[in-house]
Amino acid sequence: MKREQDKKPDFLRDINTAIMEELTAGGIKDNAAGLAGELKEVEEVTELCGLRFSGYLAKVETPRPRETLDEVIVAFTDGKVDAGQQRDGRPLKEFLTEGSKVIVSGIVQTLKDFESGRVLVFILADFVGLVKSPMMQDDVALRGVIAHEPIYRTTPRGKRITDISVMVKNELTGNKCFIP
Repeated sequence: MKREQDKKPDFLRDINTAIMEELTAGGIKDNAAGLAGELKEVEEVTELCGLRFSGYLAKVETPRPRETLDEVIVAFTDGKVDAGQQRDGRPLKEFLTEGSKVIVSGIVQTLKDFESGRVLVFILADFVGLVKSPMMQDDVALRGVIAHEPIYRTTPRGKRITDISVMVKNELTGNKCFIP
């Protein structure tokens, strides 16, 4: 029998109603993401896909329930990081090191890099906290318009998948972005 502390938290089920209402502004906010994992890379950046952005771009790794790993890109500024009392006025770079455990909340965004033609899907963080041992999770709640006709397909192993694209507000440009 699994101990209660060994269970992976379910962001959408276990979070209490008051916090979920605040996170989604009582159902008004279209986009909410929660993530807890291990920092694999962090880079100070001055732009994201050609847009000015003074902050950090990080890769956070978190396990899925079947032990495969998700690698999530997170963009954030210095003011969004809570290092707790350990920071004590020291530079953020001393705390954002490979192997650090972090919890993140924010929104899912996309930006197209017109030089490479690739689309960057990332979490634009409104909070990054450094913690000793987080309960690993990665969950997203999106509410928006389905932008394109869904595509139904079956993988070679017989798993059925539906590809959809949800349109939400792009907080960096003021336009729209499409979340696959």
